[in-house]
Amino acid sequence: MDENVMEEAQKELLLASAAMERDDYQNAGNHFAKLLEYKPEDPAALFYVGFCRLHACEPHEVISEFKSMCNNTKEAFLSLAKADMTDEEKEKLGQEMFVKFLPMTKVISGYVFKLYQEKILSYEEIESVYTIDWIGLRCMVDLGSTLMLEFQQKPLFVACAIKAWKEAIDIRHSISEYKNYQDRKTKLWFEKCEEAIKKFEPDYEMPKFKQQGGCVVGGDGANVPKGE
Repeated sequence: MDENVMEEAQKELLLASAAMERDDYQNAGNHFAKLLEYKPEDPAALFYVGFCRLHACEPHEVISEFKSMCNNTKEAFLSLAKADMTDEEKEKLGQEMFVKFLPMTKVISGYVFKLYQEKILSYEEIESVYTIDWIGLRCMVDLGSTLMLEFQQKPLFVACAIKAWKEAIDIRHSISEYKNYQDRKTKLWFEKCEEAIKKFEPDYEMPKFKQQGGCVVGGDGANVPKGE
């Protein structure tokens, strides 16, 4: 990267960071997007462009922007694994991104349900909270697998992967409160997920779902569970 490009990239980073400090997510997202034009594999920019756009979007855009953020988050961690950074730098940024992303499914699900209750969005506009829960669940599954496979089982990322899988199971447990859809593959997948967690936490026991089933998520027979 030549000196002029590096200067422009640094300028966009500073502008994005300043906008984030003001909670100006619209401008922050724009600057992170511009930063990606100069550094398309920058892990922080990949993550925060999705994070900011989700926070700045209109109510009817929430589901599509949440999907985009999930994709961006996975891409951010894939880029982080390959980035020319020290292990300490990777762990610091990785933890920062993970902590911000972990609660997002429940936050967005609750937000959309509130919009529905307040009649700001119709049922047809939001599709359903169920859709958001399953988007987040599959994203957590994939994120856990990415962290485990790409970071060579470094302790911090192993811990994050386990938290991601537990969050997926917790979301599935929440779905079982209101959605009854029988599927054998789903049951087998969660058994694989439990088995993977138990390799690191032998005493872990998966909570019992009130109703078994859910959307089809696959396992490919590998030791690390994967979503669709």
